Amino acid sequence: MQLHESIEETIQKNITELNNAFHILEDLDNDFYNMCRFVTREIFMFSSSNRYSMAAINHHGTAFINTCHQKQNEIFFLEDLAHQCGHIIFFVLTLQTQQYLIPPKEARLIDIFSNSEEWGKFSEFQDDVRTVYDAFHGLFTYSTILHIYDKLVAKYWIEYNDNQQLEIKARMGFYMKKFEIDVNMMNRIDIFTPKGYSYWESFHENFITIKKKYQSYYNSFTYQNQPYMFDFEEFKKENKK
Repeated sequence: MQLHESIEETIQKNITELNNAFHILEDLDNDFYNMCRFVTREIFMFSSSNRYSMAAINHHGTAFINTCHQKQNEIFFLEDLAHQCGHIIFFVLTLQTQQYLIPPKEARLIDIFSNSEEWGKFSEFQDDVRTVYDAFHGLFTYSTILHIYDKLVAKYWIEYNDNQQLEIKARMGFYMKKFEIDVNMMNRIDIFTPKGYSYWESFHENFITIKKKYQSYYNSFTYQNQPYMFDFEEFKKENKK
């Protein structure tokens, strides 16, 4: 992993915004906040352009937050706390993976879909290196991220300026587009056991709820120039009024 700066520099640059995000998270959803506190042993903050996410069961209890060589704001940290702590929560919920997934959890999506008649629908993602368990996790963390943004809009919207409101809308759209692809792609009886499919149904319900409430926020946005992790400055370049 290549770091842009020392861990100490990254922490010093971002610690205030991270702490602010923690306080807001507690205010928005105390139950989710306490769940994050319960499962998260430590937060590892770093700045790298070649290692985006490090969530893994062999680092259980650690939330890895990559600031991507930028000084980040509380909106970013709210998102990533919901994302990275969400991974830890989902590791616990799905520890007995065979109860939820039919293929081995390390099975690659490309291997599952390349032999399917449906592969043509998703051929643009044939370079996807994720495992089926990675994609299962993704559906959960999309849900946690969007849940927190939904709470944020309901409670803090008027406290944010136009630029901050635009960032929230843009980030919601970024994840909703990913969510839509994956929730449709994973709607397969050869992936989930009945117990696992009940999770999919919950994720799908979350997706539909958020789409109905916020589609007008993000429907006109384009994300063609976005890297793996959302970059608000790049978004503004591409979505100039």
